[in-house]
Amino acid sequence: MDRQVHVQRLLFEIEINAGRVGGGGRDRLRREVAPRSAGEHFINMPAHQYNFPNPFNLIDKSVTLRAGTSGVASNIRGTYIVIAPTGSGSEDIKLRIYNVAGDLVREFKPTLTRGQYNYIEWDGRNTAGDDVASGVYFAAVDAAGAPKRTPIKMVLVK
Repeated sequence: MDRQVHVQRLLFEIEINAGRVGGGGRDRLRREVAPRSAGEHFINMPAHQYNFPNPFNLIDKSVTLRAGTSGVASNIRGTYIVIAPTGSGSEDIKLRIYNVAGDLVREFKPTLTRGQYNYIEWDGRNTAGDDVASGVYFAAVDAAGAPKRTPIKMVLVK
């Protein structure tokens, strides 16, 4: 899929999920925007996806990560993207961060452990290592065979 089509699909799904398209037409439009083939159905898709903190800045900070019933303190510069896939085992994914213009800012290729929270730190830098500008960014998780999910909306405030 070329970049322009991918970005249009991504932004249109965000509009649908934000409720800008009314009532009963929501499901019909979703099927037209994101048709699925038989190979895309995947039972162990990520159950939770979000980033923490949000909004975030590029100042070093201490955050508490979920670890059972107690928290674990961690120092970070930007934000954590949290993905908690269901099931058991591990899974390779692609996590892509886009700006509002649809440009790819950064890509991560972590291996996640299913059945637990996985934390991927984004330090607010692009692929070249430069700090990105203040604004809205979207993180899209791409797992082989998984249905496409709503991108994670992240806000960087300097």
